Amino acid sequence: MNPDLLPFLPPDVAYLVDAIGAEAAISLASHYAGQSLYVPLPESITDTHPLVQAIGLPSAMKLAQIYQGEYIQFPVCHRLRAEIRHREVIAKRKTGVSINRIARETNLHRRTVALILAKAKRQEGKA
Repeated sequence: MNPDLLPFLPPDVAYLVDAIGAEAAISLASHYAGQSLYVPLPESITDTHPLVQAIGLPSAMKLAQIYQGEYIQFPVCHRLRAEIRHREVIAKRKTGVSINRIARETNLHRRTVALILAKAKRQEGKA
């Protein structure tokens, strides 16, 4: 995940950035959007634990030391998920993928894909 997604992170999840870093916080927020995550005790974490697979051992251990056996509730993160999806659409188009195929692969209407691409083109022109 890209730290420039921080502005799209909901305020009630932004506190995780201080605890585990921007990349890990964004990864958790996008993966667990609308869900709760059980954070195990530090001694329960191994290299194969799903939390370690998601954010790495150092970040997982920091999180476990703070939340020891508690649940973290993640909001749906609409803005974050939309931004990630928009970036995916733009990246696919830059590699030559057709609008119809992007629509199929992202589960969006082709008009939505076209609108995302048009907005990106307008913003590119302003920069």
